[in-house]
Amino acid sequence: MKRQYKLAAGLALCVLAVALGGALLRERFAGPVPTLSAQEINAARAVGSAMPGNKPLLLVDVRSDREIAVSVIPGAISRAQYELAPERYANYRIVPYCTVGYRSARYTRKLLKAGRDAANFEASILGWVDAGLPLQTLSGEATNRVHTWSRAFSVPDAYVQVVN
Repeated sequence: MKRQYKLAAGLALCVLAVALGGALLRERFAGPVPTLSAQEINAARAVGSAMPGNKPLLLVDVRSDREIAVSVIPGAISRAQYELAPERYANYRIVPYCTVGYRSARYTRKLLKAGRDAANFEASILGWVDAGLPLQTLSGEATNRVHTWSRAFSVPDAYVQVVN
């Protein structure tokens, strides 16, 4: 009986691995999305919309509420805030970010399919802190705390890693 459970569990894991692998392959081969670096975002925000033809950037944090509660990139709004009134941001280039860029790439693809002007912040919040750029709390206070989900990721010494 015990052997049957092990066999069933092993088979279930194989099916799950194939399903997940298929999803990852579909995502991988769906084509790349436009990306921006921390330096490009910082430079564009410094210039703003002063240059003709440039749309202002809107950073959209697609992380969980628990992650967002720790810190955000200054000026960012949450995905939930964006989705309450996306038409309000029609004249912006939407730049989603997450922890390492995977969730934000998926959301960028969704925005592009909906006809929005969007680019993924591929390095996301870990790239932001690697560039030594500031973070803030939702209330606008400066902070050096950043949620990383796992100790497998590291942050520069000037920041405090939060994993929960």
